Amino acid sequence: MGEKGIKDKVGIIRQLEKHAKVYITAEGSIPEELHKNIITLKQKRDLFDVINYADLVFGEGATIASEAAMLGVPAVYV
Repeated sequence: MGEKGIKDKVGIIRQLEKHAKVYITAEGSIPEELHKNIITLKQKRDLFDVINYADLVFGEGATIASEAAMLGVPAVYV
C-alpha cells in the first residue's frame, strides 16, 4: 500500500518472458533494455486487436485492463 507504479519493469518483463512473448505499449519512457519488446501500432484502435489476441494483459493502465476484461482476456492491473 502507498506504492505507485511498477518499480522493476525490467525484472517483471524478464519473468514474464520465461512463459510468453511480451509486447509493450507505453505512454511514458521505457528502459533501453526493453525497447525490443515495444510494439508499434499504426493507429490507436489497433490496440484492441492486440488485446483481443493476448493471453494476458499486465500493466498500470486501468482503462486497458478494463477493456481486456470486457474482451474476456485476463488482466492484472497494478
